[in-house]
Amino acid sequence: MKKYRYLLLTIFICLMFWISLVMTACSAYAASDITLTWDKVTGATQYKVYRNTTDVFNATVKPNLTVVCDTQLFTCEDKGLTDGKYYWAATALDAAGNESDFSNIVNYDTGDTTPPSAPANLVVKSVTKVTITTTINVAK
Repeated sequence: MKKYRYLLLTIFICLMFWISLVMTACSAYAASDITLTWDKVTGATQYKVYRNTTDVFNATVKPNLTVVCDTQLFTCEDKGLTDGKYYWAATALDAAGNESDFSNIVNYDTGDTTPPSAPANLVVKSVTKVTITTTINVAK
């Protein structure tokens, strides 16, 4: 019976390890959702919202930007953002497919930027002295 007790204990420890590993992995994938809105543009039939990790929005970088929304609405949700700073800009398109210049640029930092409080009442609780004595025997 003692043999099985160690086996069960080993299985339990392994199971707890894997549960903690999975919980850590799941918490590492926490994400943020951002909602963007804008005013209607006269003559526009479509809007595109672009995302970047820098505040640069121009024709040169446009092929590398992420199109978050291609919509006829005046709102866009950018979901599943991991911690970091993101920038967005929008364009309007008319019925012929002509696209406007970029709108103003907005940004948001989805990361945890608030540090915790400083520890208080730091004291020396105990002191342990360790003395090591060595003896060297010299063979004659």
